[in-house]
Amino acid sequence: MGCEDRARLEKEHTEAGLAFDAARRVLQEKIGISPHEEFISLSRAVETTWEQVQRTRTALDEHIRAHNCHNP
Repeated sequence: MGCEDRARLEKEHTEAGLAFDAARRVLQEKIGISPHEEFISLSRAVETTWEQVQRTRTALDEHIRAHNCHNP
């Protein structure tokens, strides 16, 4: 039987990664064609979603270490 907390943290990390990928894709599509203000806003969105990826990865890593649940 797997660890429910680990599964939840893995799901949160995966979702954060998908949000980051989507934000980055939008930013890349707008390079050179968007007004500077829009580019800055999109860039901040990328930074925010990357920070969420890092937070969820840290939470997952800490959980794995604390609970020794290396195998899903």
